[in-house]
Amino acid sequence: YTFTAIPVYEARVQILIEKEATNVVSFKEAVEQNQVTDDYYQTQYRILQSRALARRTIDALKLWDHPQFNPKPDDSLTVRKILLSPVTLLTGWLSPAKPIESPQAEETKTQSRTIDRFLADLTVAPVRNSRLVDVKFESVDATLSAQVANALAKAYIEQNLEFKFLSSKEASDWLGQRLAEQRKQVEASEQAVQRYREKTDSLSLEEKQNIVVQKLGDLNAAVTRAKTERIQKQAAYDQIRTLQNNLASVDTFPAILSNTFIQQQKGELADLQRQQAQLSNKLGSNHPDMIKLSNAIRAAESKIQGEIAKVAQAMHNDYQQSLAQEQSLTAALDQQKADALALNRKGIEYGVLARDAASNRQIFESLMQRTKETGISGELRTSNIRVVDAAETPRAPVTPNTRNNMLLALFAGTTLAVGLAFFFEYLDNRIKSPD
Repeated sequence: YTFTAIPVYEARVQILIEKEATNVVSFKEAVEQNQVTDDYYQTQYRILQSRALARRTIDALKLWDHPQFNPKPDDSLTVRKILLSPVTLLTGWLSPAKPIESPQAEETKTQSRTIDRFLADLTVAPVRNSRLVDVKFESVDATLSAQVANALAKAYIEQNLEFKFLSSKEASDWLGQRLAEQRKQVEASEQAVQRYREKTDSLSLEEKQNIVVQKLGDLNAAVTRAKTERIQKQAAYDQIRTLQNNLASVDTFPAILSNTFIQQQKGELADLQRQQAQLSNKLGSNHPDMIKLSNAIRAAESKIQGEIAKVAQAMHNDYQQSLAQEQSLTAALDQQKADALALNRKGIEYGVLARDAASNRQIFESLMQRTKETGISGELRTSNIRVVDAAETPRAPVTPNTRNNMLLALFAGTTLAVGLAFFFEYLDNRIKSPD
């Protein structure tokens, strides 16, 4: 078998599959895979053994009519076929069955058989505890085995780049559609805000709100001051009205003490009363001088009472003026509160429209930024897969292994020969010696 079997050559290309691609730009790609888990590598191994990649490689090397994959039928019966048929059956039984994907609908029967034979000669062997994977291909042609291994690795890298490009392109197309829709929404929301401004005369609603709030605060403070002033003037007026007929008590009132005319009249009244007291010891009450002094005293007291009445009236008028000012400020405050409430009602609807417009604008800007980033990332031809060792033309076949086969034949032949010798010795019952 060893010297009659057709030698089979195996070429190996070693591929490095990184978990993450090189970050040429700071933003993310359209499709970011979770490459931390081991299922990513299992997926890549299955892709290396996929029918699509096999078809791509066969197309690249134009192997559809190659004898290894599409052999011509040979029905001739030779001695070699008869001798090798048991060995071929035994090899087929002992060799592990490789998983073969179901043929796709667009494949013809000839193409399906070609791809099946191609995948049967392909082996994907991950290197333990590493990110490397060995892709091996067996062929009776040493040069072809190296060409197929290198072509498969190249096709795998190109297909990976195409997947990324298609994902970015699909994402760009989808983002372009969403961007156009979002642009319409932004225009509609901004037009709604503008129409509401024109309808409610709210071209500067934010400034109006600030002015109204500030004016409301000023009016509130003015009303508080007016109310305080009115209470003070009312208390002063009530006090002077109570003390108006009591000259002894009214003299202590601040407004009376600060009145120059009243103080002057009180001084004259004191002189007249002192003169009356001096003359009363000498003259009688009916004396002309005493009568004259009494009339002068009554006139001074009348002037003082009149001036006190004027002071009280002035305080009353001042109180009434403060009360009117308080009522006017209170009415203005109530009106300002009503204006503020009406403006707040406008502001609620305006705020809803403005927030909607701002939200649409923000989404539109995010979509535009993401569209630009996706377009740039789609143009980046970066891959996380590279060839570490390219396949070289093998110098020696992997099968048949002459050395191992010869050792196996020697061991098996010796064992069989010894076994047969003992077996025939056991069957030989002839007498060997006189004993």
